[in-house]
Amino acid sequence: RRTVLLALKQDGEALEFASEKLRSDTRLVLLAVQGSGQALRHALGEARADSEVARTAVCQDWKALEFVPSCSHCHELFLAALQQSPEALRWGSGLLSDAAFMAKAVALDGRALHYAAPELRADRALVFTATKTCSWAVDRVS
Repeated sequence: RRTVLLALKQDGEALEFASEKLRSDTRLVLLAVQGSGQALRHALGEARADSEVARTAVCQDWKALEFVPSCSHCHELFLAALQQSPEALRWGSGLLSDAAFMAKAVALDGRALHYAAPELRADRALVFTATKTCSWAVDRVS
């Protein structure tokens, strides 16, 4: 355990080489994702599904969303990821038709409009909000 702790402090991806028991330990996984959000891919069981672990991983690297189980409706996680890249919405299919969520998303980054469900891309208020943060957001919507 001590060796794994030292390794994780150096590189969160070292979680890959830990035993299954340690990859299921929420505290160790949290330490790993603090250094590398992508380390979430190596976590097991409840440690992978833990909300604090997931939030930390996504805030460290939005691409960790791919490894968060059952997260298509995790508003908070997706908004945190969106602050890094609108591409995070690729994993948010259940949210793309949620008008309230998409209003928050385009307010953070107008490029999120590109990922909105077709009926929302036609919503004038949503388009207007998107152009406030990204003047060319409308050009990317087909």
